[in-house]
Amino acid sequence: MGDFPDLGLAAELATRAPLCTTVADRLREAILAGELALDTELPSENALAERLGVSRPTVREAVRMLQAQGLVTGGQSVSTRRPRVTAAGALPSASAAMEALLRLHRVPLADLVQLRVMLEGDAFVEAARRRDPELLATAREQLDHLHRRGVGLSEFGQVLLSMHRTLVEASGNAAYLLVFDALHETIKHFLSRALAQLDDPTAFIRQAREDHTVLLELIEAGEGERARAELATRLRGFYERIDLGS
Repeated sequence: MGDFPDLGLAAELATRAPLCTTVADRLREAILAGELALDTELPSENALAERLGVSRPTVREAVRMLQAQGLVTGGQSVSTRRPRVTAAGALPSASAAMEALLRLHRVPLADLVQLRVMLEGDAFVEAARRRDPELLATAREQLDHLHRRGVGLSEFGQVLLSMHRTLVEASGNAAYLLVFDALHETIKHFLSRALAQLDDPTAFIRQAREDHTVLLELIEAGEGERARAELATRLRGFYERIDLGS
């Protein structure tokens, strides 16, 4: 099996159950620790089973668990290709888990809005401090797109989200960006429903253009704390205007 890492399973396999969970946990740790690099092809079921001292069905179920977590390719279609280590599915998987927890525990949408205000507020402060020229230029292009005539509501919403994401990325904090993506995945169906039910889309677009012009100008000027305060006021106003809580 070449340089496939030693997962050290022998002792745990003798004492823990179910075996598929133990195998999946150790493979997951090897992936997250970088012992199994991105795009690495997993060994065959036979080879893994022999190496780990477990049955092929145990290996198969462990790989399915990793596919469900978005860490290994496959699981969405039938393929003869061996699974590979991937990061592409991790965010949707994490977002789905977050959404399930929030909805099961009946976390109020207002709490999610507060989380977004805090996250983006901190990110905007850092973006204003760093003033990354390339990312701020991208945000300016996105703002210009928002001001184009004839932009439909769906397109407007997508560009608006992209602009927020760019400004969060401009903070230079990778964790902010990951949490932003997961949070948006959690609440996006509420947003889509609310935008589709707007009584006056034109007024909404006009106000959103004004809001984001102010926010970007403050960040470009290095006024991070003012950008944070404006964001809190305007983002809460945004949710109130689209009546997201109804």
